[in-house]
Amino acid sequence: MYDKILVPLDGLALAEKSLPVALRLASICKAGIVLLRVAKPQDVTQVEPYLNQIADLIRKYYPEIEVIEVCVGMGEAYQQILHSAREHRANIITMTTHSRNSLSRLLLGSVAARVIKNSPIPVILLHPKKGEEAMGLEEAMAKSVAYRLPKPRIAITLDGSPEAEAILEPTLDLARKINASVYLIRIVLPVVYNEFSGSWYLYDLEEQARIRREDAYDYLGKIQEKVVASGLDCIKVVRVGTPDEEIVNYINQTGPMLLAMATHARGAVGELVFGSVVAGVMHQASVPVFTVHSTKSNDLLEMDNTSFHMPAL
Repeated sequence: MYDKILVPLDGLALAEKSLPVALRLASICKAGIVLLRVAKPQDVTQVEPYLNQIADLIRKYYPEIEVIEVCVGMGEAYQQILHSAREHRANIITMTTHSRNSLSRLLLGSVAARVIKNSPIPVILLHPKKGEEAMGLEEAMAKSVAYRLPKPRIAITLDGSPEAEAILEPTLDLARKINASVYLIRIVLPVVYNEFSGSWYLYDLEEQARIRREDAYDYLGKIQEKVVASGLDCIKVVRVGTPDEEIVNYINQTGPMLLAMATHARGAVGELVFGSVVAGVMHQASVPVFTVHSTKSNDLLEMDNTSFHMPAL
């Protein structure tokens, strides 16, 4: 598993920011890269040189990546991304989010949101931070090659629900592939104190807070035992506070290679609305977010009216 990574591009510098992440992962996993550009039929001849130029840069900075495929899709962008992933047997999709408006904590670019909702494989999302957008692709690749972690670390967020646990299997598969340490994170909501209550009430709330923390540690401990038994190093982390804030603080302090989270969006609104915690984390965290949608969708059936073109290198 994880022997081919699909990178959708649109010709803009913002979309290219996901490339160094994909290339670093491909280098560690000994995986191939698939470069995809969705275009109008009349633009195909203009798109091919662009993809070939990027392929040449990959060969220059990542000579160990032996398989580099380029393809041009024509049709609905998110459908073409899913179609290309299936056609090329990709195991991961790596892409950049484009959300820029005031609702960015709740809304994801519609293409990325639809890919996440319908993708049967993990999607790695990258939200470029200030300063990163100005960096050119070749400079970013050179920087990526120079930066090597002594041992990869992956953080996994869990909330105790089966939906959140959907992230475990694909993330642990990746961790085994790259020999990464795993950090299990559970955020406990703080108890709310009422200043007008008596000391007995404060004692009761403190007891509730203690029980919540212990339950969280016990829950993570059971998962930790299984992770360690599979041969991986694993650490459990429990923090108290607002979920997105605590996750972001921990991630920015420790700097893992990836943060893994399951998405929980439902229904038609789920095509655009990202779980608020995941969205809040993604737009503030300093690392890429490895996502798996926790429910299967039938929207892959919508990909009937698609066309696909494989240009020559």
